[in-house]
Amino acid sequence: MNLYVGFQVVYRKYNPAYEHLIYRVYDTQTNTLLSHIELDIKLEGGYSIGIAPFVGFSANIFRGISVGAEFSSAYSYYKTGGTLTWTQNFFYPNALTDSFTNKASYEAYKFSSIISTINISYVF
Repeated sequence: MNLYVGFQVVYRKYNPAYEHLIYRVYDTQTNTLLSHIELDIKLEGGYSIGIAPFVGFSANIFRGISVGAEFSSAYSYYKTGGTLTWTQNFFYPNALTDSFTNKASYEAYKFSSIISTINISYVF
């Protein structure tokens, strides 16, 4: 049986994303538009960087066949952010329009969940 340990540097880049949603509510009997809501989500992306220790083993069970497993987790610094714009229009007798913009960011140090892999190898 072979045991091994080590660590790796982990870097993840989160790309920007954009989503535009429209919600409409109709009176089905008269086909009249009752409300119209628009939602724009803009995520600016971000990154995480950290160190990931790992431990594993492999064992030969037959000639040319081995099984093994590896366990790892990463302690990383995350920095992401985004802008949320909400525009809401209601079509009632007294029409109301409301909108807001919020910019939020996430910044933290945290451990990732433990990742495990099981492998079976055949050498020919």
